Amino acid sequence: MACAAASLLLTHTAGCQTSRLAEKRLEKRRLSTRVVFEMCSRSEARRSGQLRRDLDFIPVNMTRHGEKLEHMIGYVGYLAERDMERWQARQPEYVRRAGAILRGKPERIERSAVLMSH
Repeated sequence: MACAAASLLLTHTAGCQTSRLAEKRLEKRRLSTRVVFEMCSRSEARRSGQLRRDLDFIPVNMTRHGEKLEHMIGYVGYLAERDMERWQARQPEYVRRAGAILRGKPERIERSAVLMSH
């Protein structure tokens, strides 16, 4: 905005008039600056009330998240145990399937093949 004001001052002191386009752009810039300033002012005026609500909400929210975390830890443990049991129960199927895929084709067997049964 300072550049626009300096440009306007310079054109007036040099004896020439600013163009209508330059005046419209300068007015648009002033309007935009005022709108931004008003938005910031309203936001700052609201902020004090929001801060109080946030300070009241934070402990409640943290407690709720802690309770959810305890539940989710148990649930993740349950899922891991269930997956392990399923994997162990399906070992005969994995061995059968791998045998069917690799039967008669020793070139497809790699030394680093995953050991699927113990």
